[in-house]
Amino acid sequence: MAKLTSQQQLDRITTWLTSVLGSRLQALVLYGSAAGSEPRGHRSDHNLLAVVDAVSAGLLDDLAPAQLWWAKQGNPPVVVLSQDEQKASCDVFPIEYLDIQRQHRLLAGADVFSVISSHPELHRLQVEHDLRTQLIRLRSNYALVRRHWRRLESLLLDSISTFLVLFRHALVAAGEPWPASRGEALAAAARRFQFSSDACQTLLAAHRNHGHLPKTQLHSLFAQYLDSIQRVERGLEELA
Repeated sequence: MAKLTSQQQLDRITTWLTSVLGSRLQALVLYGSAAGSEPRGHRSDHNLLAVVDAVSAGLLDDLAPAQLWWAKQGNPPVVVLSQDEQKASCDVFPIEYLDIQRQHRLLAGADVFSVISSHPELHRLQVEHDLRTQLIRLRSNYALVRRHWRRLESLLLDSISTFLVLFRHALVAAGEPWPASRGEALAAAARRFQFSSDACQTLLAAHRNHGHLPKTQLHSLFAQYLDSIQRVERGLEELA
């Protein structure tokens, strides 16, 4: 049997969930990079969020066959929130909610993310926490892979999307306009936090095009990349 296209997978899971849940399904949303129009390069996960009237063990049992099929297609599990949880979580997940609000596709139900409450101080704190967490992880993993160029290359290419998302949110936390693309986010962050964007641009281009990084330049790329991230981190600290 031929593999289903991305759109065919979305059509099938949407039909399946709406049929199984009926009136219990308040909204089904595709979010993340797969919901946008910007070229993505590497395969993007189809992140789905289902808002239901209430979550129970019985509802999860009803969803299980669709969840299993969806996972077998190589997708992350559908996130399930009750209607009350969705309304009450914008202060707990300010980064995620702002991302969903800015970039999502409504597949079924009402567009419950079209308007969300703003929590700028909580947003800044989450950006700072997530940026520092990812930075520490990057530095720790570098010690493990620095002598293995393929693994070092993977570390750099696998992390660039995450850091560009955080750069975008760091700009918003600093009062800057929301950048429309990752390229714009990088350029704006380089101006605002005063770093050279060259290393990040190299990583972004390779990530988009499934390309490779110059083997002899990996360590210098890492050094410039690390400096860029640390400058954004320090800039966020100065906002406190």
